[in-house]
Amino acid sequence: MHDPSHAQQGEYETFADREVDWLLTAIPRMQNGALSHRPPNEQAQVWADNTYMTPPFLAYYGVAKRNATIAKEAFTQISAFRDILRDPATNLWMHIKGGSWEDTQRWGTGIGWAVAGMVRVYATYHFSPLIGTFDVERTHLAMWANEIVEAVLPWISNDNLLPNVYAGDRGFDDAASSALIAAAIYRMGQLKILNDETATIAKAEQLRRGVYAKLNPTTSWLDSCADPLLFYTPSNQSPESMAFIMLLEAAVSGYSATLS
Repeated sequence: MHDPSHAQQGEYETFADREVDWLLTAIPRMQNGALSHRPPNEQAQVWADNTYMTPPFLAYYGVAKRNATIAKEAFTQISAFRDILRDPATNLWMHIKGGSWEDTQRWGTGIGWAVAGMVRVYATYHFSPLIGTFDVERTHLAMWANEIVEAVLPWISNDNLLPNVYAGDRGFDDAASSALIAAAIYRMGQLKILNDETATIAKAEQLRRGVYAKLNPTTSWLDSCADPLLFYTPSNQSPESMAFIMLLEAAVSGYSATLS
């Protein structure tokens, strides 16, 4: 009897193969090898956002295929992104570098994408049959994730939220990036890679309270979020902010399970 699930799995695998080939052969790179966030017909640019997009996919694909070279490329890309985007004076990441225009602001959601992407790649390595292959990479990913977390936590406001922009005027309190960064912290707690688990989880819970205080009881949207398309404009209807809440609650559940 024909099993349609096998055919569908084969289609997904073909699409994944094509995506990896496109990423590694067609996408332009920066001088240090960092993959561009933009397509081949545009100037190469590195975006902090891409840390949550390309590296987690490469890591999972590599592990699924038992291909340590492709899996390791996920770490290589994060390292290359960090070399370009990290501000060594603050350990905060700039948003966009390269091309004819740049956004060198330390944007909250971009920083959230960066730390969450690191944690996703760490978890893929950690729970894979190839775990022993990536001891050095996991050590660095844990260090870099803590580096970002410890850089952002002093910025928590009296409303228990992180800013949209890490600068003197802060922009506005951003519930979206606060949810994403809190989710990353809880996952780090689940993986036991926080430098100071007790204090940092307490800060994550503080952010969680701040996020839920911004849930609009009438619309069910999260108020006080960055507009996903207009980075420095506040929005009260951000789809990605709702996804961040789902990531946050899943992370809280995962962390809580380690305590029982």
